[in-house]
Parts: sequence; C-alpha cells; structure tokens
Amino acid sequence: MITPAVFGTIYVNSAETYSSNVCSMSAYLTVSIYDIFIMDLSKYKPVIYIIACDSGSQEVSPGDEPFGLLSAFFCAGASTVIETLWPIASAIGRVFSSRFYENVQVQMASGKRVVDLTEAFREATLYMKKQRPDPYAWAAFTLNGAGFA
Repeated sequence: MITPAVFGTIYVNSAETYSSNVCSMSAYLTVSIYDIFIMDLSKYKPVIYIIACDSGSQEVSPGDEPFGLLSAFFCAGASTVIETLWPIASAIGRVFSSRFYENVQVQMASGKRVVDLTEAFREATLYMKKQRPDPYAWAAFTLNGAGFA
C-alpha cells in the first residue's frame, strides 16, 4: 500500500546536502547522503519519489561503486526510487507528479491490492510527451527498482 512519505519531502540544494521537512516537524533538517545510507527503511520498503535537479545522477567512486541518492535509498531499503536525470522546471515536475499520483489513486480506488507503478509512470510520461514533445521535458524521469507497490 502506498502511504504518504514517512520522512517528508527531500529538497536538494547546490551544497550537496539534502533538506527534509519531516512530517511532524515544522523546521527543516539537513540530511546527507551518508544519513540516507544508514537509514533503515527495510521495514516499510517505501517508494521514494524525488523530483529534483538531476537527483538520479550517480558519481562513480574508486572501485567503480555508484554513489548518489539512488544507491543511498536502495541501501537504506527502498523498494522503488523515482527521480530525474537532469534539472527540470518546477512546473514540469508538478505536472508529472500530479499525473503519476492521479494514476496511482485510480488504481487504488479500483480495489487493486497491488499498484502498478510502471503503468502510472508510463501514463504520466506519455501525457508529458503529448503536452511537451521536447524530450527535455519528459525524458528526465526514471523509475528504478520494483515496478509494483
């Protein structure tokens, strides 16, 4: 079952730190990639949805190990991570997010016990492609991990 984010919304800033508005708190917290790596999300296996400036980019460190938000959330126990490969306009991110979550809600309202994230993602991508044919507007979004929740 998909529930609202446990840890709130993560905002990426240019200093390579991440701010999180935790649900029960009104103040912003700074969260590093290391902090995400050591989180234990395995009990919930959450779907992480990060629409931020190239949140899906990975640096390759010595030993050819990728290092970034994607690998951090998977190591922490996330089942699925949705992010962008390059910076996108906020308006584009909002439209994509709305379409994605509308499709998820339709699936949940129909009584499905399992939500097909790939279908919700595909529908949102096709909608964006129809509205803005330029691949820069719709091709930045990626879904990694489990296709179902």
